[in-house]
Amino acid sequence: MKKLVLLLLVFVGISVSGQEYNSTLWKISGNGLEQPSYLFGTMHIMPKKLFNISNKTKELIESCDVITFEVNMFDLSFSEKLSLASKMYLKNGSTLEQLMNRDEFTALVDFARDTLRIKERKFMKKYNRLTPFALNSLFTAKYIGKYKMYEQEFYKLAKKNKKEITELETMAFQLSLVSDMPFETQVEYFLDVTEMSELYELINLYRKQDLDAIYDQSEEEAEQDKEMQTFMKKFLVDRNADWIPKIVYQISQHCSFIAVGAAHLPGKEGVINLLREQGYTVEPVAQ
Repeated sequence: MKKLVLLLLVFVGISVSGQEYNSTLWKISGNGLEQPSYLFGTMHIMPKKLFNISNKTKELIESCDVITFEVNMFDLSFSEKLSLASKMYLKNGSTLEQLMNRDEFTALVDFARDTLRIKERKFMKKYNRLTPFALNSLFTAKYIGKYKMYEQEFYKLAKKNKKEITELETMAFQLSLVSDMPFETQVEYFLDVTEMSELYELINLYRKQDLDAIYDQSEEEAEQDKEMQTFMKKFLVDRNADWIPKIVYQISQHCSFIAVGAAHLPGKEGVINLLREQGYTVEPVAQ
């Protein structure tokens, strides 16, 4: 399940035992804070029929001064949208058919036709020039059907309640992390269509707020795959460490509600433990 965990819960050292990380909502207090802030682990896309935001979460968003996302993808300027859209396509007019090996590409087209009901002709015309990451995002959305995003719903609540909205990093930075990967690695991590069948297993774990199980599965695979270890360090560990000074400064200034991919929360090098190492009390909030 490694790719699904990283894609849907990240962008998301020591295995976690017991039920330490058993919530998606956490309170940050202590260490001189005048008022608490809150941390929420999201799944970036959820089936609409299974999507839910608890009343407690809504109340906390309404009570906080600032709402912070990994990236604020909803207030982009027109030029920023154009720039990001251009990054969704392969460089130099290349196509997936040209760059992938025949077996991988055939499996991709078969999955699009047989599972997603995308005609081969349409695939070749509309999807063949997309990057593996962009295509994965589209395939996941089509596989789920009608869906909602926590970030988008939180954004609506923030705007409705006239909250300040900030971000921990930019969308351009996130995309650069992906584009810097070798193409073969991008194909392995983003276009392994055999893993789509595990999507609802991941969704069920998330709905149970069982971050322990999600973390343990990704950690187990990382122990067996050196490339996976490199991937997780770049996409999880390094970003978590980069976020901590920003989070610490923000919660010292404002009552904040911070929403990031759920896979960033658990583990020795997760955001929860890193904040605890800074002297904060971080504890689960019942929803």
